[in-house]
Parts: sequence; C-alpha cells; structure tokens
Amino acid sequence: MNIYVQQIRSVLDDAIGELAVAHESKKVANTPVSNTNYLARWITNSIKKQRYDSCVAKDLIGWQKMARSSGNSSALYTEFLRLQSFYQQLLPSMEELQPVTDLHINQLLDRLEEAGWSWTNEFEITGKNQVFTEGKSSVVMCAKECEEWFEAIDGSEAERLHKPIRVFVRGDHQQFIETAMQVGLLVHKQSDYKSVIKYHGLYWVFPENCGKTRPEIPNAFPTPV
Repeated sequence: MNIYVQQIRSVLDDAIGELAVAHESKKVANTPVSNTNYLARWITNSIKKQRYDSCVAKDLIGWQKMARSSGNSSALYTEFLRLQSFYQQLLPSMEELQPVTDLHINQLLDRLEEAGWSWTNEFEITGKNQVFTEGKSSVVMCAKECEEWFEAIDGSEAERLHKPIRVFVRGDHQQFIETAMQVGLLVHKQSDYKSVIKYHGLYWVFPENCGKTRPEIPNAFPTPV
C-alpha cells in the first residue's frame, strides 16, 4: 500500500470529519472564517503531535504557512474539500487500486494528438537531448521505458506499469494535466521547463497512480458545494 496516498487521504478525511463533528456539537460555527481558523489550529496540533507519517509533513507545513500568511483568505476548508473530492474520484479505494496500463498512455497520446500536440517515443533517453517536433506543444517519452516498464497482466491484452515512467512536456501544461486526468492518469510534476529534453518540463506517472507526493490537480477541477 502506498504510504503517502494513504496518509494524505487520512489527513483530509480526519480534518473534514472532525470539523463536521465540531459543527454538529455547535463548538464551531459553519462559516468560512470559523472553518479556516479551526483547520489552521488542527494542522498545527497535528504537526506538534506528529499525528501522521513524515511523508505528509511537507503538505502540513505548507498549509500551516498558507494559513499564517493569508489568514482568513487562505480558504483552507475549500482546499481540503477539493482535495478530498479529487482523491475520492481518482483513487476511490485504497484496497483495490487500479493498475496504470499501456492503454492509459496510448489514450493520453491519442487525445493530445487530436488536440494538435505532437509526440514521440522513438528513441532511448540517456542524457540531454533536443527533440524537433511539429507544433509548439509536444510530449516525449523514452523508448526503453515504454518498452520495458510495462508487464503482462494475466487474462488481459493490456500491460501494467511497474516502474515510474517519465513524460517530458512542452506547451500548455494545464491541458496536459487535464487530459491525463480524463484518461485516468495522475501526473507528478518535477519541472515546468528544464529537463534533459530541451524546452520540455518533466512529469512522472507512477504505478497505480500512487506517487510519494501530491499529484497535479487541474485548475478546472471543481470544488464541492
């Protein structure tokens, strides 16, 4: 089981659940300001008590800094609800995680191509390269990784990703992130621009969509009402 995904979901579920109990008991008013103040205190207490694994420490500290710098305008409650909804939709069950397959990758590349992107996975990426592709938006993947990072699934024509795979991206990053999510892929950004492929940023796709940090979430992903 992926520790990070398990822990970040626990953080979100615990925070929202405990706030709901506080609402029901009338200890906290259900208002934006009260909710933000409650969560700010909840985060600080969780850090002090080391309530969660160290893998989510960066997230907790980031939220703590956001609350301190932005105050009531930080909208922590809205952010927590949005993140919880995101994980519930993309990773509904930690007990039955779905594999990332070559079909997901193919669907991603097909949809990007339909949107005017170009892509290539024809050569092995061993060092710095410059790739000349048609158009401004492009995706580059390593031929060796596309060939060897997948393994057969019993009774299926699809092949399962068993090692993290790199995706180099140039162009509209939000469109790439949104398209990936549409086909069931979570992507983890390492860089916006600089990578071993000139002019391309670097993203990672992990087996079962479970990385060790929070994935990119499309700007257009809705906040629950």
